[in-house]
Amino acid sequence: MRPPGIALVASVPYRGHRLYEQRLAAALSPHARVVYLDPPRPPRSLGELRERVVADGGRTVVQPAWTVPFSRRLGLRGARDNAARRAGARAARLLGGAADAVVTTGVSASLDTLGARRRVLLVKDDYVAGAALIGQDPAALEADLRRAVGAADAVVAVSPVLRDRLRRFDVEAEVVPAGCVLPDDVPRGAPQGRPPRAVFLGGVSPRVRPELLRSVVDAGCELVVLGRLSLTFPDPAQRAAVEEVLGDPRVDWRGPVGPDVVAAELARADVGLVPYDASSFNAASFPLKILEYLAAGVPVVSTPLPALDWLASPHVAVHEDPTAFGAAAAATGAGADESVRAATRAFAADHTWQRRAEDWLAVLGVAGAAPTGGEHA
Repeated sequence: MRPPGIALVASVPYRGHRLYEQRLAAALSPHARVVYLDPPRPPRSLGELRERVVADGGRTVVQPAWTVPFSRRLGLRGARDNAARRAGARAARLLGGAADAVVTTGVSASLDTLGARRRVLLVKDDYVAGAALIGQDPAALEADLRRAVGAADAVVAVSPVLRDRLRRFDVEAEVVPAGCVLPDDVPRGAPQGRPPRAVFLGGVSPRVRPELLRSVVDAGCELVVLGRLSLTFPDPAQRAAVEEVLGDPRVDWRGPVGPDVVAAELARADVGLVPYDASSFNAASFPLKILEYLAAGVPVVSTPLPALDWLASPHVAVHEDPTAFGAAAAATGAGADESVRAATRAFAADHTWQRRAEDWLAVLGVAGAAPTGGEHA
């Protein structure tokens, strides 16, 4: 029996830091033929135009949507839509006909040519609440979201708060948070004769409270920051404070790094940080980094987030006050012995992407699919 065909119309290119969409494609690929549709963008070289990208052991094909440079900045909506339609048509041919199901992150012209039997909208964040963070008009984002919800047969939200907010569109979304991949265990004891090593994984943006990062180094921790510095800070004073922390000689800021570097740094870390502010955007989020830390055997110190109430992990310490946050990071890191690391990994094992794939297959209506292997025909 031929496995079902699933198209994932993504908001981020497949190549790069593996976020929700790339991880979801990998998790679904043992059960289905998956085509991952990149968002419209220009090719970086002539060679890239000819390249065929196959991932996840040959089970996921990446379908680009080539368009002209600066199409978004220049407002060339027609060019982007045409690129998306061409990509959708190619994806349908790769799947041998109409997709059995499509996962989309918004309204896309590729849906005109995919011919999907079932469309499921994935809502990863409350972009309306975070419009200022990404320099967008909240009214336009609200209108786009309303259209996307109206065009979907079902909706998935990554957090209970986001599900509740989507009810304004008269829809009851399923909650499927991010999952994790359990890396190979690297035995290492608690720090002895050295400072605890704290790590912050992800973009350094207005979501981050710089005073919390400073409190961690002031409490005696080493601090490694792995992520890009955002170009958009509505508050210049916050940007200056962030740059001051990143420039502190006690902070090892690497900028954006590849997955191998992330894995290596998590293997050396004693405590993972989620130093987010109490914004409406953060309240609706489910940070991938929380489970990434736990899967690597790294306990976590975070500010309060509703997602943590849902997760209910005993391996996440929650503090809002900077002094308490820093002290908790130092104490948590110093106590991260092998028993703690084993317990965090055991907790994360109940939240793998394999588990999330089971939930997704049910929403997509292809839950009976058997695991597959090998390349697309």
